[in-house]
Amino acid sequence: MTMINFDDPGFPWALLAIFLGLRLASFVIERLIAAQAKPSPAHDGLALAPDDPARGEEAMPPLHAPADAETVTDAPLTPMEAQIPISMADPVEVEETPGTVDETLLADDAEDVNGRPDATVTDSANADAGMKGEDGSRGEFRLWHELLDSAIIAVVLVFFLIRPFLLQAFYIPSGSMIPTLQIGDKVLATKLTYRLHEPRVGDVVVFHAPRKALELNGQRYNPKQPTDYVKRVVGTPGDRVRITYDGVYVNDRLLNEPYVAARPDYEFPVTSGGDFSMRLGAGVANELLPHIQGNELLVPKGYLLVLGDNRLESHDGHVWGLLKRDAVVGKAVVVFWPLKRIGFIK
Repeated sequence: MTMINFDDPGFPWALLAIFLGLRLASFVIERLIAAQAKPSPAHDGLALAPDDPARGEEAMPPLHAPADAETVTDAPLTPMEAQIPISMADPVEVEETPGTVDETLLADDAEDVNGRPDATVTDSANADAGMKGEDGSRGEFRLWHELLDSAIIAVVLVFFLIRPFLLQAFYIPSGSMIPTLQIGDKVLATKLTYRLHEPRVGDVVVFHAPRKALELNGQRYNPKQPTDYVKRVVGTPGDRVRITYDGVYVNDRLLNEPYVAARPDYEFPVTSGGDFSMRLGAGVANELLPHIQGNELLVPKGYLLVLGDNRLESHDGHVWGLLKRDAVVGKAVVVFWPLKRIGFIK
């Protein structure tokens, strides 16, 4: 059975592409349905004028009498009438009855002068009727679009903003951090903290396990899909660290560690007899040799030394050596699951 790997770098892009594809397909389908449901313009049964654009015809030009045609009149014109141009003739005065046409239109604007219902009012009513038939489908599309838009925004926020720069959730599969973290705990790690300052002694950090750590633990190393560990910082660049049966000494001071399950049963990096610790994995002692001064390890620049709180059962820096600073993902700050264990990590 194939499991979805949420840590795969390509997963957010694939999820975003799916939601964007659904959103585009939904938009196209809605447009097609709207185009099919659009009502055709209704005719009122009146004959179109000869020069109506809908018929693509032009009216016949008015007939003009030939220039040489004789004018037939019922009575001969007097000399004075013959000298007055027709265009300058006095207009015929027509007595109008006040308040007839205009008042009728204002009193009942649903009908035109011919008694026919007004075209604008009728067309609007038909359009509203057509819209009512589509309200159900449009409402469904609107809800579907809102859901897709919300999903797209959520993917962008979680995978491209919150997770890379702010917070990320992690699952604790082992008991190396007991009693601070139990098997099955889910924690949130903040990535913003170490953009403001460097890790400090006592911080619980999540990091990509180095190759040596995975190989010594019998795990497969894959830089494209890193395996994450969680441990506590006990040494930062410039610190002198040594571990005895009493505990961890940093710069000649014994750390106060109330969070550990028990004191260590080993010495690091060298024993009291001057030999390398028996816990060091193959080749690790040679890597640490340039940084060992007397019986202490001087943490070099760009590296950290991390240990598990369950010192007797932790596969950590006392076995596989130093951790590169660049491998740190973030600081574990809170347990959010199970509910009975919700609280800040100390």
